[in-house]
Amino acid sequence: MDLKQPFHGPAAGLGFSMPIGSRGYFFAANVSGLYMWGKMKMDGDPRVQHTSSGTSYHPSPDLNVDTQMYGANIEPTIGLNPGEGLPIFTIGVRYQYNRIKFGSTPEDAGMSDDWMTDQIYGVFVGVLFHI
Repeated sequence: MDLKQPFHGPAAGLGFSMPIGSRGYFFAANVSGLYMWGKMKMDGDPRVQHTSSGTSYHPSPDLNVDTQMYGANIEPTIGLNPGEGLPIFTIGVRYQYNRIKFGSTPEDAGMSDDWMTDQIYGVFVGVLFHI
């Protein structure tokens, strides 16, 4: 199965940063809202049907579906800026809550046309070099 789901659209939010002590450590946080649209393209998605006489595969139609998404993104970070000419190091957490809706799909695709929830979260590490 080959699944592609590119999204693009605007996001707007607020960012905040403040130093922690005097040794280059800092805390930063960003909160943003987003709205995106795109297409979901799925090729070669075999559907498996289990029967008493064995297993058979039924390929579903290839899909090319319009999508919409809105949500919120939160990223608190701690970092270190060791000084001029040196890279800035950060470590943080990202949480993104999204609501996604697929446009009209073929009946046999088995996809809902209601708004669905999607969540992305994890830890990230960053290194920023000044050019």
